[in-house]
Amino acid sequence: MPEANPNTEEATQNEQREPERTFTQADIDAAINARLKDERKKHAEELAKFADYEDAKTKAAQFDELEAAKKTELERANEAAQAAIKRAEEAEAKASALEAKVAHDALVAKVASEEEVPAELIHGVDEEELRASAQAFKAYVEKQKPKVPETNAGGATPAPDDEKKLSERELRAFGL
Repeated sequence: MPEANPNTEEATQNEQREPERTFTQADIDAAINARLKDERKKHAEELAKFADYEDAKTKAAQFDELEAAKKTELERANEAAQAAIKRAEEAEAKASALEAKVAHDALVAKVASEEEVPAELIHGVDEEELRASAQAFKAYVEKQKPKVPETNAGGATPAPDDEKKLSERELRAFGL
């Protein structure tokens, strides 16, 4: 006897036990409609989860606008603060420059007074330079003074004992 294939026997037995099922169009339509109903139900549940999505989206947009407005206000405040700081720094710089000028002018006046030289004619940054400038000016003025002859031998200056004669001459010249 030929050996029978055990798989073939089982397949034959399964075919005998279960009759082949057939579906009508109505059965298929009912299955499809049931499946569609389940899918629609799932879809409706998913939509319900996101029902407030538009509200949330609107609120998020409003929040972003408020944040932008706050940022703009903050930026304006920062710009105003930066401008105020800049003005304060400029004012401090001007005040320092004025204080330095006043101190320098006072030093120039002091040296000019002590050296007996006009303040406008001396220059320098510190007291040492100012004094050197004043002394240089005084030396220049001394060099520029006209030399007066010491003798009366044809000089323009009369000798001390001739002062009366000069006065007499002046009197005669004016007819006095």
